Amino acid sequence: MKLNVVSLRHATGKQFSFAFEVPAAEEFFWLRGPISVSGKVANSGGHMVVSGAIRALAAFECQRCLRDYETELVEEFRQEYRETSQESPLPADAEYGVYEGDELDVTELVRDTLLLAEPMKKVCRLDCKGLCPVCGQDRNQSECHCDHEAIDPRLAALKQLLDSKQ
Repeated sequence: MKLNVVSLRHATGKQFSFAFEVPAAEEFFWLRGPISVSGKVANSGGHMVVSGAIRALAAFECQRCLRDYETELVEEFRQEYRETSQESPLPADAEYGVYEGDELDVTELVRDTLLLAEPMKKVCRLDCKGLCPVCGQDRNQSECHCDHEAIDPRLAALKQLLDSKQ
């Protein structure tokens, strides 16, 4: 995923738009279909600024009810790139990307954005009730009548003491 920036190299303030689709890499097994990337590259005098958005369809298994669900991911990105050469290498701890020559490679930017887009808690919807821990019934479909007041056996004596005080 390389962008040709030859037309911007000596034109401060100039910009161009880009858009492309790429197939999802194997490490993004949770994505369905292609990854759409669109945005713009601007010469800000001394560095290039790449910004835009990534769109992809993701498929997950809900961690509460164990149902499969799909959701559209839309993630925005912005990264500054500075040109480097053999004569003037940039420090490794720089907060910006580097490019050399007429092409700016955004593969790592797209990859990192997608890695951060994967949700830590995968739930089909925020109000998902999940499965009953006693009978396994999906509580989104119907309520079960299980006793959810199960007491940890280590605390049973404490419960008896509290019940006797009432």
